Amino acid sequence: MPIRLIAMDMDGTLLNQQPYSIPEENVQALRMAKERGIHLALCSGRLPDDAGFFAKDAGLDMTVLALNGGCRTDHPLGEIHDSYLLQPAICQQMLKLLDETNLLYGLFRENTLAINRLEKEHDKAGLLWGTHILRQGSRGSIRYGKDAVHALAATGCNKIVAIDEENQGVLAELHQEIRAKIQGISISSSWCNNLEVNPAGVDKGHAVARLAQELGIPLTDVMTIGDNENDISMLKCAYWSVAMGNATESAMAAARFVTLNNTENGVAAAIRVLALGEDCEGVRRK
Repeated sequence: MPIRLIAMDMDGTLLNQQPYSIPEENVQALRMAKERGIHLALCSGRLPDDAGFFAKDAGLDMTVLALNGGCRTDHPLGEIHDSYLLQPAICQQMLKLLDETNLLYGLFRENTLAINRLEKEHDKAGLLWGTHILRQGSRGSIRYGKDAVHALAATGCNKIVAIDEENQGVLAELHQEIRAKIQGISISSSWCNNLEVNPAGVDKGHAVARLAQELGIPLTDVMTIGDNENDISMLKCAYWSVAMGNATESAMAAARFVTLNNTENGVAAAIRVLALGEDCEGVRRK
């Protein structure tokens, strides 16, 4: 079965850490896949333009499935469509629960971000929430304060994220409370210190499946690569599912293959072995 679509997570998967970028080895493997006619897609919890700049900087034309599948662009920094929203009533329910905690939280709607407080003076550029949100040429904007989050909630949003920066252990309790009190949502996590809420049926797996269907590509010809809980749905939906060597246990369990860590360019290794048929160490079937 040839691989015709590769959809990959970004943080902990495609990107290096500090400074965040796509390593050249990953870029070269993606270019080779593109030359073979393989469609490429970023599948991230990031805002669409924040994610899109990584592809643009690397010179890669890729679909961007942003905000855990909450919206999409067909090209980096392209027109946003397929935008799925948490309805205002659900947003207000969420804010009621979040405002009873001292957690930092943010509401995302396409390229707009509203955060309940400015946690650190140096985070005026939104670096806790992304890399390129306020970069020149981005459509991104950030608003701070309770008025800002409640104003955005009144119109609906794609995703709500709560962050426990001080490791207070409150996210597990909040997760249970949200499950018990709020319907019509999907809950995941992209890191050990956060909780992410999207509309029910909106996740990376559904986004990848919709894209594959539009392209006329069966899921048996799709590769997905990820490392964390919010990647599990897309790892389960594709035949060529690959967990990073640094993946969580739950993400690892959902995948058929394992590759190297993100710091070892595991995306490049997986593409070279599984999509391009090269001999490369560090990729194995589970």
